[in-house]
Amino acid sequence: MRVTERLLRGGSAGLVGRLRDRVRFAGSEVRCPVCEGRFGRFKVTEGGPLELECPRCGSRPRQRMLWLFLMAERLLATRGLRILHLAPEQAIERRLRMLEGAEYVTVGIANPLADVRADVDSLPFEDGSFDRILCSYVLEGAPDDLRAMAELRRVLSPDGLAVIQAPVNADLNRTVEAGGLRAYGLDLEDRLTQAGFRVRVVPYADEMDEAAAERHGVLSRSGPLRNDLYLCRVPRD
Repeated sequence: MRVTERLLRGGSAGLVGRLRDRVRFAGSEVRCPVCEGRFGRFKVTEGGPLELECPRCGSRPRQRMLWLFLMAERLLATRGLRILHLAPEQAIERRLRMLEGAEYVTVGIANPLADVRADVDSLPFEDGSFDRILCSYVLEGAPDDLRAMAELRRVLSPDGLAVIQAPVNADLNRTVEAGGLRAYGLDLEDRLTQAGFRVRVVPYADEMDEAAAERHGVLSRSGPLRNDLYLCRVPRD
């Protein structure tokens, strides 16, 4: 089969799948704040409720929660922002690239579409280069997370804000590391402070109205797993 024929068939299959999803998830009971789509329900993936997926943009609960917070706090409203996005989530990346007057830079190791190929513990930027840093589910996989946190602190501007998310097991008082794997405990705030940040933990999903959280497909918690937002700033002298 010629390449063009395979591409056409693949495109047709993709179109059919999208049309099928449009019928399966038709409705207006839930809303994705990232793509602003309305559906009858979110898509349940193999990951279960923790991975409820938007049928249109593919966003997951933690990503929708992050976007709701950024919008509610108007953290992207200032023109001229310099934004660094580590291991960018595709749905959020689309929205951020649409911001007018912002300098938006993505960084990744495995992502060939990232603007800069670099590891979080060795960022090729000058001190204080960014006003906003988004780092979601990255640090738990970093070989040296304290070094990575220090790098984020280094490239954050004096008045900037880094919003960090990581899976935290509330049953663990201290982070556990074994065999190259890391399970964060309740000491994540202390680790970020040790790296030089002034930290405020926001349990945003818990603070949301229950009906609003359900409508946007945001889960406060599942078992001991926490998905709080860690707001990190440069300490003032």
